[in-house]
Amino acid sequence: MSMPQSLTATWVGEYRQHDHSYSITAELVEENELVTGSMRDGEPDHDVSVTEATATKAPGTDERIVGFLRSLFPEESASPVRFVSHLPETSRLQGWVRGGRVYFLKSYQGAHIGGYKVGDKIFSHQFDDHTVHYSGSLSSDQNEIEGQWSIGPSTANGGHRSEGSFTLRRHRDLPT
Repeated sequence: MSMPQSLTATWVGEYRQHDHSYSITAELVEENELVTGSMRDGEPDHDVSVTEATATKAPGTDERIVGFLRSLFPEESASPVRFVSHLPETSRLQGWVRGGRVYFLKSYQGAHIGGYKVGDKIFSHQFDDHTVHYSGSLSSDQNEIEGQWSIGPSTANGGHRSEGSFTLRRHRDLPT
């Protein structure tokens, strides 16, 4: 049996949410089963339909949101309504590795802004403590971590849990 590799490396991959993949890059440092580091989101700005943004919520949620926003901005009645968000580009990671299991908490460094755009009007909220839980399994060759991410229920996301999957692959520099 081979010695386990340290997770200390650059890892590249993606997380998946609402049938979309978003690129991420992590710098992991492992010391005595503790994992620290940073992560960078490749696409910090999102713009999706209200239907896509509310896909995991109760049926009719998108129509209620659009109706409410149209009542706030009647002068924009012909304008599209979109869900928009901005994530800070970097985040800190803190967690552990035990055997083939990996866990880390991703804490964004800066404000997360999320809300709706109606024409040129914005109805949004700013969140300063945005965290995401990542839990996964290390592949047998120790070059891939695959698992689930989740954001616990909070008033910021309407009391709903958000979740999806992710994959990170150990980055190998090409020989020069």
